[in-house]
Amino acid sequence: MSTQRFVTPEELRKRLATVFDRLMTLKQPDESLSAFAKRVGLSLSSLRRWKTGVIPKPWTHLKVAAKLGVSVAWLGLAWGTDRETFLEPQR
Repeated sequence: MSTQRFVTPEELRKRLATVFDRLMTLKQPDESLSAFAKRVGLSLSSLRRWKTGVIPKPWTHLKVAAKLGVSVAWLGLAWGTDRETFLEPQR
């Protein structure tokens, strides 16, 4: 039986504050921010809001994670130290 720990709103905001940084690790070095936003299905203004700390909607996390081939846990909740940790099911 696993022990579940609830995340406080403050802790959640801290974790979500890293979404933009995590997204930027998936951007090609020569790719513009505008081109990256288009590639992941976001508007440039949405991407910029993420940078300022706006918390994206859950279905947006799902859409972007699916386009980039990463897990929602890694992208949206900032769980794990690298995206590869979540690409394969954990046993």
